[in-house]
Amino acid sequence: YTTGTFGYVTYDVMRAGTHAFSHLAVYNVNDVIVGRSAEARKLAASYASAGFFPLLGVEPALGRFFTPEEDAPGRARHVAVISYGLWERSYARDAHVLGRTLTIGDEPYEVVGVAPQGFTGAELRPVDLWLPMSVLGPNVTTDWTHAWDAPWLQVIGRLKPGANPEEAAAEAHAAHRRHHVAHPSRPFSPPRRLARPTLRSVEARR
Repeated sequence: YTTGTFGYVTYDVMRAGTHAFSHLAVYNVNDVIVGRSAEARKLAASYASAGFFPLLGVEPALGRFFTPEEDAPGRARHVAVISYGLWERSYARDAHVLGRTLTIGDEPYEVVGVAPQGFTGAELRPVDLWLPMSVLGPNVTTDWTHAWDAPWLQVIGRLKPGANPEEAAAEAHAAHRRHHVAHPSRPFSPPRRLARPTLRSVEARR
């Protein structure tokens, strides 16, 4: 289940105040420039929280996914998971790609894993690499973990067995209402909807 686009604080409030979800994660898809000068190329990157991959139930084709410690706000590490397609196109499926360095926006990122074949994450559009969400946060706004007025992330969740989307939406709304009562100076902007992906969409991401 997914929401519209919100700030990180919406994710934080939903994690603390809802019980209908077995997993919650966030992501953002942007184009990035990889490489320098004549070798520079535009690739589709997804900035995602560490719980993104377990939520979607996938295992890496090679190496590993990034950890919660590597995605921790204020302590994020420059690591990358590349798509199977990028691994084929650019590295001829060389297992020694692990530990290689990608230059993204003049910053070095270590390749720690390769996503499974055909995996595109929560989108059906191709994605070339995944990076820790917390790397991008400070570039969005200074106080990005608390700012309500900087929508840049989509929240994605997996419901617990027996839970339904109406219950999840009601919990999310109530959690945001409680947060607003405790912090009245902040705007009240709970998720207005939860969208259920089709079975075909879920299968296509695996």
